[in-house]
Amino acid sequence: MSQSNYPNGFPNGVIIRGVPLQQAQPGEVYWVNNSATAIAKGAVGGSDGNSGTYTKPFSTIQKAIDTCVAGRGDTIMVMPGHAESISSAGALTIDKNKVAIVGLGGQGGPSLTLDTANTASIVVSGSGCTVKGFNILGAFADIATCFDLQGGSYFNMEDLNIVGATTNQNFVDIVTTSTTDYAESGLRVANCNWKDSDTGTGTFCAFNGSIDTFDFVDNYINIGVNTSDLPAIAAVASGKLATRINVTGNSVWRLNDDNPLLITGDGTMNGIVADNFVRHADTAGEVLVTAGKSIGYFNNYATAANDASGFLLPAADS
Repeated sequence: MSQSNYPNGFPNGVIIRGVPLQQAQPGEVYWVNNSATAIAKGAVGGSDGNSGTYTKPFSTIQKAIDTCVAGRGDTIMVMPGHAESISSAGALTIDKNKVAIVGLGGQGGPSLTLDTANTASIVVSGSGCTVKGFNILGAFADIATCFDLQGGSYFNMEDLNIVGATTNQNFVDIVTTSTTDYAESGLRVANCNWKDSDTGTGTFCAFNGSIDTFDFVDNYINIGVNTSDLPAIAAVASGKLATRINVTGNSVWRLNDDNPLLITGDGTMNGIVADNFVRHADTAGEVLVTAGKSIGYFNNYATAANDASGFLLPAADS
């Protein structure tokens, strides 16, 4: 059965069977699919020579990004089973403002594999962009970073499953920022998993410049012990600031035995760290964030012991 198509939308809204339908996004929607098993009924296989519609999808995410108009609020929908390899720095570059890239299908959804070189990366230079719903595999030893933020402020990462593909294939960091202060402020990471047993793992976010507004919420980290005992969530470069941070509802398993477990930095830091659970191996220091910062701690629990429930860390005020 043919489908009704209204490419210009409904500027005055539309009511179908008494139900008003709201426009979910202001921009265009483009579709990407290179999977032979997820072709919609009546659709053709993905090709970058197609128009990027549901029935004529593009075959690469980069083609869809290149087709977007910056600032319009375009959405890229990526079909289940779609798979791409990213084999060099910036082989996938998100350089248009306010573009959302949405993978469909949950755990069985689309995948991005970084391979071939430890410099392979996804570059984000557009502001207000979102990447959601992908499986991301590190398929080379010590890949320096997954997302290289180069001026991409208010970047949103959501529902990403990030893993090392196999033994000795791993990410060092997941997100790195430039050295320009506040250029990548507004970073949000929510409902993401990072699972990798390799000892070459570093920290989820490496902030090379000062950052203002950082949300790290409801994530799960289970990674190997770095030989330098780096923090699991964020390392802020020396002399740089991290203000208005919100680190809440995360679960971390990493058997570090020294240094702050979640966040390090020697500059000004303020915000909230709450409702986090940490399994570690630091029986001496047991510090979540570098001491002396203006951080409010609420209901964080941690333990370095097997077969024991965690205790409140840091201790409650009196």
